[in-house]
Amino acid sequence: MDIDEQWARAIEYATTPSAKLDQESPLRYLRAHWRVMAKAEPELVAPAESWRAKNEAVLDACMALIAGGTYPPPELMMVLLECWAEYATARGTPRGDLERIMLGPSVQKSGNYAKRRAWDQRNRIMAMTFYAGICAGKTRHSAATATHNLIRAEWPDETPSVASILDMFRWIKRSTDVAEITSGRVRRTRKRRVGKFG
Repeated sequence: MDIDEQWARAIEYATTPSAKLDQESPLRYLRAHWRVMAKAEPELVAPAESWRAKNEAVLDACMALIAGGTYPPPELMMVLLECWAEYATARGTPRGDLERIMLGPSVQKSGNYAKRRAWDQRNRIMAMTFYAGICAGKTRHSAATATHNLIRAEWPDETPSVASILDMFRWIKRSTDVAEITSGRVRRTRKRRVGKFG
């Protein structure tokens, strides 16, 4: 089951009225327990809008909710149950790859799901660090050096060089030729480019 199918199933479970569920349906029981928890400890129950981000697998969303100290909604637990059933019924055949079932198919030449997530996280941290340095008035080279040092501490085996960081974020120079901090926010102005006919 790919990630889009997982979220489609989760939304289908969320929108199915309890009256239409079989008496022995696990979703019926999960919803009943969910309501009890929501009344007793509302802060421990994840609000519905917090899990509808379709950019990650359902398992990933559940783990994020649990790490945040909240219970995943019944709809997500039902999708995990379906994924587990698919894995169990595959009985070791190639279509029964647990990572593919739970986290979606692998992307060729991009590593497994964990590797792709770590890479995305690293790139987001690099972009935020570099941009923060530029906004603080550092030169591009100084911001790239600070970014390189931070990434080297977290990902020693996958640290790009300062030159690579400068190349990755060359667009920041173009969109923020002049950046200054004015009353807590960054104001960006673009230098006027003078053409051939000036």
